[in-house]
Amino acid sequence: MNGPQAIKIGPVVLPNSVFLAPMAGITDYPFRCLARSFGAGLVVSEMISSQALVRKSARSVRMAGTAEKEFPLAVQISGSDPIVMAEAARINESLGAAIIDINMGCPQRKIVKTGAGASLMRDEVLAGRVIETIIRAVSVPVTVKIRLGWDHKSINATRIAKIAQNSGASLVTVHGRTCSRLFSGKADWSAIREVKEAV
Repeated sequence: MNGPQAIKIGPVVLPNSVFLAPMAGITDYPFRCLARSFGAGLVVSEMISSQALVRKSARSVRMAGTAEKEFPLAVQISGSDPIVMAEAARINESLGAAIIDINMGCPQRKIVKTGAGASLMRDEVLAGRVIETIIRAVSVPVTVKIRLGWDHKSINATRIAKIAQNSGASLVTVHGRTCSRLFSGKADWSAIREVKEAV
């Protein structure tokens, strides 16, 4: 049996493809260090509001902080304003983020009602602008987290993944449910495969 294979996200070399997913209220610094100690190749911060970070909210700045023992760290940002999100990405890069991850998958009502999270998948033009603006703003790789679509009538994960790829994103992560399904039921692995084969 072969051991773990190193992978690259842009210039960032990871020892393996085991990623700690970003989870609000869970993937704080101690949890990320624990995951790293058990061999995670990449750890990702909790989702950080771009607006709050740009306003220098103490909590958001603390969440964005990095430490050498968790490097490389991906920091996930949310929002809907490309300019504000680009500034948040620059701040995160200056604080040591090795990768910026754009959240286009959060289904929580308080997030989507602001136009952020999975709500961005409803506006493909804006989604593309967000990705392009952030990529132009930083020198680290940019990744995107998406869902299959808003609901079963608007499955557009493949189109969003192609937009991300064409904009220069280094990686797309697909949650195999729609926004309306939240976290219920089984993930649709065949739909994830379709996205993978398309990009």
